Amino acid sequence: MIDSGVLLGFSHHEARELALRTVQGSITLLQKTEKTPVELKWQVASPKGTTIAGLKALEESGFKTAVINAFVAAYQREKEMQS
Repeated sequence: MIDSGVLLGFSHHEARELALRTVQGSITLLQKTEKTPVELKWQVASPKGTTIAGLKALEESGFKTAVINAFVAAYQREKEMQS
């Protein structure tokens, strides 16, 4: 996220602050509700807005699969290290 901000012309400090606020806001929203992340996505993302454009790009890049694979790989490695 920080690298993207820098690529778009923000200073490293500005990009870092924007990334932290974005993640912090998402976590706060999730903590304050019983809604699922998918429900929240549709609540905050306008059909032709910036959030949905970013989410679409993540989906097209296989982001969800990459995150799942990373967690599964780390979990499996942890199990291997325990034996």
